[in-house]
Amino acid sequence: MITPVRYARVSLLIDGRDYYPELAPDMLSFSYSDNLGQADDLQIELQDIERQWIKDSFPAKGSVTIDAAILPLHFPWPGAVQRLDCGTFQIDAISHKGPPNTVSIKGNSIPISVTAKGENKVRAWEGKTLRQIAEDISGANELEINWDTQENPRFKRIDQNDQTDLEFLDAQCKEAGLIIKIKRNQIKIFAEAEYEQRPPAFTLRYGSDEILGWSFDTKTADTAKESEVEFLDPETGKLTKAKAVDNDPKLKNARKIRSYDNPKSDPDLLPDPRAPFVSPGTLADPPPLADADYYDNRPDKNAGKGAGLQAKGTKKAKAALREANKHRDTAQFEVIGNPLAESGLTVALENWGAFDGIYFLEKVTHKTPPYLSSYSLHRELASKGY
Repeated sequence: MITPVRYARVSLLIDGRDYYPELAPDMLSFSYSDNLGQADDLQIELQDIERQWIKDSFPAKGSVTIDAAILPLHFPWPGAVQRLDCGTFQIDAISHKGPPNTVSIKGNSIPISVTAKGENKVRAWEGKTLRQIAEDISGANELEINWDTQENPRFKRIDQNDQTDLEFLDAQCKEAGLIIKIKRNQIKIFAEAEYEQRPPAFTLRYGSDEILGWSFDTKTADTAKESEVEFLDPETGKLTKAKAVDNDPKLKNARKIRSYDNPKSDPDLLPDPRAPFVSPGTLADPPPLADADYYDNRPDKNAGKGAGLQAKGTKKAKAALREANKHRDTAQFEVIGNPLAESGLTVALENWGAFDGIYFLEKVTHKTPPYLSSYSLHRELASKGY
């Protein structure tokens, strides 16, 4: 069998000028990784036979923004040119080695000047939703925010303790079952469980000529069959329990996750929207909690019965169970270049035996020449209710 290949040219715009034709004779490889939960990255490797790159001919790190794209040739039909937008990157690392003499240039989708990834901060928010906090952080770092989910937990008080903005925001998103995606100076936040319910973008079938390599992994270590969160209602003193369960028989011997959230010492609960905080001067004497009556600013029909705490606890328990189990079944694929593949899509796997089903793309790497794509996937969990 002849292994299929796909070729592509690269676009590398700096101040509106495409430098790819100038770099192409020396380009050994180009790689772009499209990631969830962390910045995208770019890597270019050039030969340096004449030692021109080790001198002063390449810009210093942090001084140049590269607007990159991959242009596959003859895709999806002969003569067509598809464009895969990689985004913008600032050079954050340059390395030289030899022999043979080469230079490796690495770029990051978060600008060097952004403090979100490099400066630890201590601050607090009162009576804010997670979306409002994300907007504060993105605005302070000159980034845009794209909030693509109905989930929006509110906090009575929450503290950022000696963390970078991205570390803090990522931790709060994970606890709420949300994911961060950073591209083109934009922070996108969405619910993984919501995206997992979308129709598959494409199918990977065993025996397809486009699949060049594959592997599957199943693990039991650190997985969980149940997650339980306990809350002490600050108004009634009653202990409220909320849990999420995965009834898969393969998890019958897995651990149980238990956590205790005391709103008196860590009150990340909803303030009463009828009596919001007025100013920082009122922090010493806040209005009465109404956490048992409200969730996401919506009055609950079971007001006074701990319904708000129950809903909050259930969401936290589901997020913890998801974090423990989402890498139980994983898959890795290398295929001929697919410019339609991007992180956040679902993919159907067919004729792979026990590994058939719907999977979620959490990382896609595109590299050339030749143009190849590799996928990192995990089995979807949304159909299990968490």
